[in-house]
Amino acid sequence: MKRNRPNYEPVGDDGWIALAPGNWVSFHIDTQIKPSLYDLTAWFRSLRGNFLAEAFGVENDLILLILAFDFNVADANSGGTAYVTKEKNLRAEHSFHRKIEGAKAAIRKHFDHQAANRLIGQLAECRTIRNLLAHYPCWLEPTNNESTNRTIGFKLLIGDQTHIWDVDEAQAKVWFEPFLEIRRGLISVRHRILGLPEPTFSEGSWALVNPADDVRAGGSGVPL
Repeated sequence: MKRNRPNYEPVGDDGWIALAPGNWVSFHIDTQIKPSLYDLTAWFRSLRGNFLAEAFGVENDLILLILAFDFNVADANSGGTAYVTKEKNLRAEHSFHRKIEGAKAAIRKHFDHQAANRLIGQLAECRTIRNLLAHYPCWLEPTNNESTNRTIGFKLLIGDQTHIWDVDEAQAKVWFEPFLEIRRGLISVRHRILGLPEPTFSEGSWALVNPADDVRAGGSGVPL
């Protein structure tokens, strides 16, 4: 769940326990907390790594799409020195936002208005969560049983300067769900630019059923 953050207060490190005024935390050997602090932070770090890996795939697809749109070829062998220089510059450019901006013209040219707006909106949300997970620590807040004076659990949270997210399995699903559609969309746009057949994807995957339809030189769509 996402909510506004009226006041930004930095967190010192990943997995720290944050206590609001008057709140408390109580550990006792007779009341083991599950999932434990270690379990929660380990799960979150795995989630962070997996999301950033998925975001890399999207960023790579954006680079390949921009190159196809600018040069109308699929690889450096056909694009020559200018293609190689542009690719080097794109990979040295660390701004996800600028890569999305660079791909917008291609997306709008080759998708209808509704589909283009949907893909661009998904990319913007992907960028927001990618930056959140790349640059901000998570923290924990205790859930307490006042009658027994015991902490019975912890909520896992993360926030940037404007919003806070409660992080659980349901929220992780919301964050990961658009990746498949985003990557398929970017590959489809690239195919249209290059005059390749409309891609057919493996079920539940962005991998192409027939990768030979995608001119190979490190392009997107290689089966995992």
